[in-house]
Amino acid sequence: MLSLDGCPRVFLDGGANDGDAVRAFLDRRFHGCAMSGPSRLYPKAWTSLDRHGKQAVMAPLGEPSSWCIRSFEANPKLWPLLHAQEASLGARAKSLRFVDGALSNRSGSSPRTVVTYSAAPAGSMATAYEFEDIFPKKPARLATEVVRVPSYDVRDVLDEALRQNRSAVVALKLDVEGDEAWVMDRLFSAPDVLCSLTYLFVEWHHLPGQRVNLTKYGLRDKRANLTDEYDRMKDGVHALMERPGCRLKVYWRSFWAACGDPQRFEWINTEQALGHPPPAKGKGKGRRRGRRRGR
Repeated sequence: MLSLDGCPRVFLDGGANDGDAVRAFLDRRFHGCAMSGPSRLYPKAWTSLDRHGKQAVMAPLGEPSSWCIRSFEANPKLWPLLHAQEASLGARAKSLRFVDGALSNRSGSSPRTVVTYSAAPAGSMATAYEFEDIFPKKPARLATEVVRVPSYDVRDVLDEALRQNRSAVVALKLDVEGDEAWVMDRLFSAPDVLCSLTYLFVEWHHLPGQRVNLTKYGLRDKRANLTDEYDRMKDGVHALMERPGCRLKVYWRSFWAACGDPQRFEWINTEQALGHPPPAKGKGKGRRRGRRRGR
């Protein structure tokens, strides 16, 4: 499925949207952000490294042409848009494929609700959850439909990548419309698999201060909410990072905002959400105005 034979470096992109993460990766923005993050995102040894030492740790991210990229998208409305970019973007990587389906915590076929919220080409998203639960501050729904799409278990995908090249450098980005806690929980069930990653970037949809109760979707503790899962994952990942032999070098937990994208509350004023260019006063915000939400 992945065709990763001979790939020394593998970037698995969970949640392609309109290809924005792939473009950011190819533009070396992942490298720039990984080099300049706060120390809480790294193993403890990071703070003892000088600039050259840090550069050596993150050097693969600065060489995108050496990576095989597999980018997963659950929203069928975006598949033609993504495949139209494959050839042009693929020329900048060792190989690139957009995969029609969700990177998830199970393999098979899964239902997704596709919500169209604007007339922009990327003005729709696919989620397994209620649109209102994923985006408390949201544009209005224009149309809603339920589809079934292929689903790929993140552990199966990682196992395949490492089976073909056990020493591969692997980067994983998750921006999967609320599925982050469940995909991360799946990874936690196999610490050796999680520690086979070198770089981990996650865009959590509900951060501290947005205490949204999502127990109806099956969180392990009936008293828990996604904020608790966010903190539990942080503590668990950093404990694994300190384990001898663990490859993981960075765990970024709010990648887009940290790299200059508008905060979530600003997204509703972008072209992607409005279907037309935003008012002039919003034009200076963020590096990728109009980006959001495709999954």
